[in-house]
Amino acid sequence: MNNFLYHGSSTSHLKVLRPNISLELKPRLYATEDYYYALVRSGRQLDLIREEYYGLDKPFELCECYPGAFEQMFDAPGSIYTVPKSGFRMNPNDPDEYISDDYAYPVGEMWHNSALRIMREHPERFKLIFYGTPEWREYWKNVRGGLDGYLERKHERKNKMMKLRTTQPNVAELNTVKLNTIKLNTIEPNKIVW
Repeated sequence: MNNFLYHGSSTSHLKVLRPNISLELKPRLYATEDYYYALVRSGRQLDLIREEYYGLDKPFELCECYPGAFEQMFDAPGSIYTVPKSGFRMNPNDPDEYISDDYAYPVGEMWHNSALRIMREHPERFKLIFYGTPEWREYWKNVRGGLDGYLERKHERKNKMMKLRTTQPNVAELNTVKLNTIKLNTIEPNKIVW
């Protein structure tokens, strides 16, 4: 049994990982047992793609909603942090994710210059569907409402989240006292560059 999880971030050299307000209006920090799942999370979270994850034994399917979306989201530096599994629990809404309501302290960090380059080097783990290709057209035929319907639903969720965030206290404000009482981790993370 693995005692560690992975957390992807577009920010490198973090000493502490802080939860963000989730759709449930609770502070949540997400992690996974799958390194490649965390790699996707290490990109810029710009909502320019649709993703489908089917587990460790199948490729992570990513489809562009706009031309150049992969480059905008993933052709940039990022980090995959290793965190202790203790303090995390299985996400009841997604069995491939673990969640925590608290801070996590990385015990390792692997950083990369481009998640997109790694995805292209591992076609067995990533199926990239580029905008405008025949495969792209076929993909959107099988999505409820097609691309327009998907983008409309995504826009509605984003507006709902923005409204909720403006009426709720910031996670940093909620946890300021907790952070001030915790001694920060002094372990220097391992660095691996691809």
